[in-house]
Amino acid sequence: MVFGLGGSILGFQTTNSLLSIKKIYIGDFGYEENADIVKEKVRIRLAKTNRFTIVEHEESADAVLMGAVRVVENYAQNAAVLRLVDRKSDATIWTFEYKNGFFIGNPSSRVADQVVKKLLKDVEDADKRK
Repeated sequence: MVFGLGGSILGFQTTNSLLSIKKIYIGDFGYEENADIVKEKVRIRLAKTNRFTIVEHEESADAVLMGAVRVVENYAQNAAVLRLVDRKSDATIWTFEYKNGFFIGNPSSRVADQVVKKLLKDVEDADKRK
């Protein structure tokens, strides 16, 4: 179980921007312990969705997912703060903050799962509001 999980869409104009995103480039997740593992797990999970295409070059993307992640395996001081930035407007259109709490299972998988789950839920919610 994880406590204090959150994410948000940053207003009406951003809601429309979020819905226009089809291609995502997975940018820098920082240099803390296991950040690269979480980055690759997010990449794989997003690639498996029918909603987004993950591209290998930033210039091919509609948006860039970036931020800072720290995951220490078998330890409870994990954190992730990520944002999705629209490349056309250079505006942050989605944010996510993973707050540490009690968890069961692999911490890097848990963080990646929650990032993707929240992004997909926020896209679905934005689609319902349009």
